[in-house]
Amino acid sequence: MRAWLAGLTALCALGPGEALAQKVQAQDGPAQVRGYLTSEATKHIDEGYRADPANPDLIRDLTTESAVIWTINLRRGTTYRVMAVCDNHCTDVDMDLYDQDGRFVGADVTTTDKPFVEIAPQADGVGYARIWLATCEAETCTVGGRVYRKSR
Repeated sequence: MRAWLAGLTALCALGPGEALAQKVQAQDGPAQVRGYLTSEATKHIDEGYRADPANPDLIRDLTTESAVIWTINLRRGTTYRVMAVCDNHCTDVDMDLYDQDGRFVGADVTTTDKPFVEIAPQADGVGYARIWLATCEAETCTVGGRVYRKSR
């Protein structure tokens, strides 16, 4: 009953079009990001990479200039590509990558909504990717990440 009443209140306050648009946006962000993770896979797969099952996909909502730190399992003898994407309300997401010793590996801070960085660790361990929104046209945008691997 409370949920119904809260929905009715939001509908009256925002109007039917705005309330529906906000609800659709909230539902579409993760679906859009999953779609981009899938569509962007082709270029990495064509270069011999495969999605790494040891690192589940990341999907998070962020605000402009906020970041998420994502831990990534790394194994010596493997080359990784860490990719990020964002939903349709975002035009620029950036990423930098750190190895298992916390050393900076690289960054993609170009104006793109599909950055990626490669790492070839010299030892097994946990690395970190920092993903942040440079531009988001909504209150929040959904970002996603996927790790690809290729044996050397």
